[in-house]
Amino acid sequence: MKEEIWNTKMLFEQIQKDNILDYKNLNAIANKIEMLDKNYTSELKQIILDKADIIKLNNLKEKYNNDKKIKNELLNELKEIASYYGLNSEN
Repeated sequence: MKEEIWNTKMLFEQIQKDNILDYKNLNAIANKIEMLDKNYTSELKQIILDKADIIKLNNLKEKYNNDKKIKNELLNELKEIASYYGLNSEN
């Protein structure tokens, strides 16, 4: 059974520890998100899946030697959505 991600803090921690240049990791993260607010969950999943598509389609795994820049971009996008919902990386 997969471990669900049920708050923003857990999501950020998961993204921080995984290599997101492997787009399959991002897909797995997106599929584990189960927040109370379904709209929030949907928006988070969509941002993550879009980033996974960008990584896959542009073959970024081959172009970057680490995922720091892309990870920061993704986290900033997620922080914007969290802020919109009145949350932060601790909720």
